[in-house]
Amino acid sequence: MSYNSSKEFHFTVEERKSPWIKVGAVVCALAVTGALLTGYFVLQRRHKQQALAAQQAAQEAKKKAPVEAQVFEDEARLQGGEALIGGVVRNISNTRIDNLSLEIQLIPRAGETLKAQQIKLEPASLNPGEEGHYSLTIPSHQWSATRIVRLFSAGRNAEIAFKSEAGTRRPLEAPQGETKIVIVPKQKGNGDGFLNTPDNPIPIH
Repeated sequence: MSYNSSKEFHFTVEERKSPWIKVGAVVCALAVTGALLTGYFVLQRRHKQQALAAQQAAQEAKKKAPVEAQVFEDEARLQGGEALIGGVVRNISNTRIDNLSLEIQLIPRAGETLKAQQIKLEPASLNPGEEGHYSLTIPSHQWSATRIVRLFSAGRNAEIAFKSEAGTRRPLEAPQGETKIVIVPKQKGNGDGFLNTPDNPIPIH
């Protein structure tokens, strides 16, 4: 009988301790989780601050960089349902610039999102005073305008500071159904009759 009583007492003590052990485990797990989340948010905030500082530093450096190129933006030409975007890049520095490309931002119409398009110059490398051409064809119903974001040199692995100016204007299109005037010289013969004169033209459509 004494043996059974000791065994029953041992089980009773263990059963009384087990709820507190579970509670302690839950509290420890919550504490660890809270510490991990706090550390994650602290690191994320620090990363954002560092990225913002790096971006601001890059913008300041870009403003201070000497202008080395001049970009002439031609007026877009419409061809059916497409628009031809193009222009010229001129090297106005005293050094050669290699592997140039333009990044152009496409501004959408309703229902679209902004899109960046890379365009390589032709030729891509320019000596001082030389020019390179760029062109891009886009659907006119999808995009409403374009904007040059940056000029990049893969040879230097860096952006090139540039200034932008208006380029070639779009040529005037002849109006549809243009009227042509043909003047027939006065015929010689009997009578004073004539077909037409500058005062009485005959339109041909």
